[in-house]
Amino acid sequence: MDAAWVGIIGVALGGVLTGATGVVTSRISARTVQAQLASQSEEAERQRRFTSAQARREPRAKAYAEFLSAAQDTWDTAVSGDGSQDRFVEELGTLRKLRATVAVVGPEPVAVSATTVFNGVSMALEVAAGSESPFAMQVHAAFGEFIEAARTALEDEGHQS
Repeated sequence: MDAAWVGIIGVALGGVLTGATGVVTSRISARTVQAQLASQSEEAERQRRFTSAQARREPRAKAYAEFLSAAQDTWDTAVSGDGSQDRFVEELGTLRKLRATVAVVGPEPVAVSATTVFNGVSMALEVAAGSESPFAMQVHAAFGEFIEAARTALEDEGHQS
């Protein structure tokens, strides 16, 4: 073989190896880009869920606090014994509206618990419950269940709806 052929074979072999290296490098780069895109997509989804949870948390916290405060006020009016049935009925109307707000902002366990509290408070005058009666203890337990359900919903990271 003369030097010309050796040169041609060397150039051809160098070109093939350079081309193969380019192909391998481009495939590795493509896989890296795909992995980065997938990671960015996952991070964007996590951020969207977090933002969504934050957007739900603030109105929920406000609705829960307003409901709880009104429920306690209405209960206190009913068991105070001052005979202000008109005031109790007015506060109960407010409590009913706040319960509807809690039902809308959810989630379901909190809405159910709010209904239990509302039902207990609404029957307070009819039963003429004192602070130590079994009925009063049931209503106070319902308050506790509402508070626990509300806390759980507010601590949730967006897994409940």
